[in-house]
Amino acid sequence: MIMGRVKDLAIILSNVTMDGIESGYSGFRLRQYVLDEATNGLGINRAFVKQFIDFQVENIEEDCFNV
Repeated sequence: MIMGRVKDLAIILSNVTMDGIESGYSGFRLRQYVLDEATNGLGINRAFVKQFIDFQVENIEEDCFNV
């Protein structure tokens, strides 16, 4: 059950990242947007969000701009 929750959170955070990109954020500002939206707006654990940002946001951002 825990893996399902982690997967669900990763999907949610990926969507938040995409929303940030569509809103014009990139680089540090995108990371800050994801952190703020996820922790303050959605109540997701800050440590989990930071880990996601460290490992995934840059990859998502690169994928969007290298299409």
